Amino acid sequence: MGTEIFPKILFFIQFVVGTIGVVTLLTVLISFISLLRHRNDKKMITQMREQIVSGLIAFIIILIVYVLFSGIGPAFRVLFSK
Repeated sequence: MGTEIFPKILFFIQFVVGTIGVVTLLTVLISFISLLRHRNDKKMITQMREQIVSGLIAFIIILIVYVLFSGIGPAFRVLFSK
């Protein structure tokens, strides 16, 4: 009776982490486009590079979390590929 909630919780966590990953990649893309637009402004270049690096680090962390929660699913006999 208590194990029916695990598939829903893990699916929700995967959905949220996936959505955050997409938003993070969009942020990196927007920062890259801003970097290209402001080629002559040194201050903006530094700021956009910091945003790109921060976004990529965040994406790597999100990817690790997604993989970990995907690995937890089979441990609870939950199959995400239906």
